[in-house]
Amino acid sequence: MPFKLFKPKNSIIRIGVVGSRRRNSLEDFGPLREAIKAKLEKYGYDKVQLVSGGCREGAGHFTEQIHKKLALPLPMIIHYPDKTKLNPTLPPRISWAEINYVRNTLIAQDSDELLAMVTEDRKGGTEDTIKKFRRIKRREPELL
Repeated sequence: MPFKLFKPKNSIIRIGVVGSRRRNSLEDFGPLREAIKAKLEKYGYDKVQLVSGGCREGAGHFTEQIHKKLALPLPMIIHYPDKTKLNPTLPPRISWAEINYVRNTLIAQDSDELLAMVTEDRKGGTEDTIKKFRRIKRREPELL
């Protein structure tokens, strides 16, 4: 596929949303909602597609709520971990980490921009997705 420097004006912008499950309060929901609304206003409600990892807590859950509340026309892209790839020869924690890191790669690849709800310790899956996004897209994420 040839490299395209510019996207057509009517193309879809995919906004990836990731974050720590520890950022799961109303104080965390508000800034994420405002950041998503800002992207929608910038690009147009019919041009933005949200990308998430489908976590039941934090940014993934908030993103699904925001998508439903705003009744966005484009469906969300949700990259759930592929449980069929769990490796029974590994300890469960390591096997789950492996499939989650694959999921993080998919989020980074599918996102044109990334919103990341980080924590002070800056470790885990959110940070993994941020690093992959920087490497793949050569862009900085928006940290919340």
